[in-house]
Amino acid sequence: MVIQVGVLQKNGALADHYEQNRSLCREGLWSGHTGTYLHCAITGNISPDVWSLESLETLDLSENMLVGMLRAVLSNLKNLRELVLDDNSFSGSIQSTIGHLKELKELYLHANSFSLNLQEELGNLQNLQSLDPRVNLFSGNLPSTLGNLISLLYFDASQNRFTGPIPSEIGKLSNISTLALGKNKLTGVITASV
Repeated sequence: MVIQVGVLQKNGALADHYEQNRSLCREGLWSGHTGTYLHCAITGNISPDVWSLESLETLDLSENMLVGMLRAVLSNLKNLRELVLDDNSFSGSIQSTIGHLKELKELYLHANSFSLNLQEELGNLQNLQSLDPRVNLFSGNLPSTLGNLISLLYFDASQNRFTGPIPSEIGKLSNISTLALGKNKLTGVITASV
């Protein structure tokens, strides 16, 4: 299995599917190299091979011990609909190429060490329904382009380091049912239209 090259199991042993006849991925969730779902018990950095799975629709790497920064090649996953990176130790910024994932509906980033600003390019994700960057180290202003996310139902950016005014464009999110911005240093009001 190409994905397993270069990743470690939680016990620190190098993954070796062929010799040990066991998979890092949870049983029943892996459906092949061009499969639709991948959830593995891994630690360290993400193998570069993951970024070449162009048919992947769901990438769930939550609750692992993954570190490092997301690569710009994330945009290769053009069919990705759900990206779940919760509960890891990712750091740095979300690459601007995230805006190329036009099919993305769910983006879960909570409980990592992402920092810097949320990228303006998130506003390109017109199909996005859930955006969860809570419990990170994001800072700066919330991007005004969040108002472009016309399909957004759920947005939780609580417990970060956001500052400045709440963008008035958030008032354009007419479909939003959950909006959580607490435990930041934001100012202003949320418009009555939300």
